[in-house]
Amino acid sequence: MRWIVMMTVLAMACGGDGKDVGPDSADTSSNPETGTETPSDTPSDTPSDTPSDTPTDTPGDTPGDTPSDTPSDTPADTPTDTPSAPTCTEDADCGTSSDCSTPTCEAGACITLFAPAGSITPIGDGDGDCLQSTCDGAGGVSRTFDATDPPYVDACTLTACNVGGGVDTSPLFVPDDGNVCTIETCDPGQGPVSTGTAYGTTTPDQTAGDCRRQICDGSGGTANVPDNTDLPAADACSRAVCGGGNPQLVPIDVDDGNLCTQDTCDPVLGPQYAAVQNGTPCPGGVCFAGSCASP
Repeated sequence: MRWIVMMTVLAMACGGDGKDVGPDSADTSSNPETGTETPSDTPSDTPSDTPSDTPTDTPGDTPGDTPSDTPSDTPADTPTDTPSAPTCTEDADCGTSSDCSTPTCEAGACITLFAPAGSITPIGDGDGDCLQSTCDGAGGVSRTFDATDPPYVDACTLTACNVGGGVDTSPLFVPDDGNVCTIETCDPGQGPVSTGTAYGTTTPDQTAGDCRRQICDGSGGTANVPDNTDLPAADACSRAVCGGGNPQLVPIDVDDGNLCTQDTCDPVLGPQYAAVQNGTPCPGGVCFAGSCASP
């Protein structure tokens, strides 16, 4: 019986299960009383089907502390690709208008309306830079040449914009106002001004023989003053005089002191002396041919 058991063990050791057992195979001993094999304490070289401490390659449905390799379908903090349009109830909610754009609320959403390209705006106009501001059609402003916007120098200087750039300047022409009692000049702060000529300046507007003279009064006006040198025209029988600015003609004395002549005056020829009738008494005799003769 013991031999049979030993033969059986040898047969199993030699590959009775179809496997070769090498020198590293586990030693077995038989129980002489039961005939069963008792493995030794030497561990087997074949690993267990399910190791206890080895993690699996594929995470489970409910991971513990180990992070999942597959991300969640909808991350919490990831922004959406298309932002929503701002909501509004009136145009004021959409911002401030400019000369070239107007924010507007339509159907609860803000849109911006642009002024047409070329629309004139007041931005920078009148600042003397020879440029005009126009809208560019996209809410911006374009600057173009403007000949009507030259720079200001002063009230006595003319300026003009050049298309090619730069500014031409020239003095302001101050016309004569036609008043002989003023002088026309230009003040840089005021422009053309008229200043009165000196008092007493004689004007060309004079009336000959009126015993008066027209002069400038010093304030741009005229004055008419007495002038005793401005004698009126006299004839052969009178003498012209001025009295207090009034013209007078004083007859001349034509009496020759001869009682035998008749004294007259011709305005053209002057004093005329004609003999009285012969025989006309005269002191110491009678008149004869215009002379007094003894009888």
